[in-house]
Amino acid sequence: MGLVHEWLQAVLGVRCCCQVDEYSSEIHEVKTDVEAPSEHLLPGDFTVQLHRKSVDVPLFLVEVVEQQLVVAKPLEGIEKDWNSSQTEDLNFVVGQCDRIVSVNGESTNMSKMFFDCNMSQDLNLVVRHPKEISVSLDNPMKMLGLSVLWGSAKADMRITRLERGIVVDWNLQHPEDAIQVGDRIVSVNKTRRDATKMLQQLANQRVLNLIVMRVR
Repeated sequence: MGLVHEWLQAVLGVRCCCQVDEYSSEIHEVKTDVEAPSEHLLPGDFTVQLHRKSVDVPLFLVEVVEQQLVVAKPLEGIEKDWNSSQTEDLNFVVGQCDRIVSVNGESTNMSKMFFDCNMSQDLNLVVRHPKEISVSLDNPMKMLGLSVLWGSAKADMRITRLERGIVVDWNLQHPEDAIQVGDRIVSVNKTRRDATKMLQQLANQRVLNLIVMRVR
């Protein structure tokens, strides 16, 4: 990892650091007949209601970024007991970079929302999907011009600063899909959920196909 990090700083202009949290999973019961408070809902938002038999481990790894509660990584509990049942409409699947808009009716107190996600047996969630942006870059001789911070699950990279480089060039050519500070890189050349491997792709591949998520 040290060599990749140094290469990125010297050649690509990418700064990075990482945080890693331990996590585990368990089985949960699911209820789907729930209505969320209407004042929290926007087009595309959906609701999830769960009753957990135990609160020893979370449904998913979440982090608070700029007063937003974000799913850093779905865990086995939510995958088995909610996502696997959404076969008719994948829009109701809880995924990486989804924003938890409200938890048990609370939408402003991040500390309480974070606590309830981890400690409450009964959860009534309003979930909002991110905007997805596909980016194709091909210029190995020019710096990317990115500063990134690894997410708590080491599954994505949050952009913390933009500098002169091919990403800024992309933004000038694609103003409708311009990459912004706060966006999250979740895939590099189809490599996902592994920040180390994504960094290796950035360092070694001439053509870079990125998927960037913008939490809304």
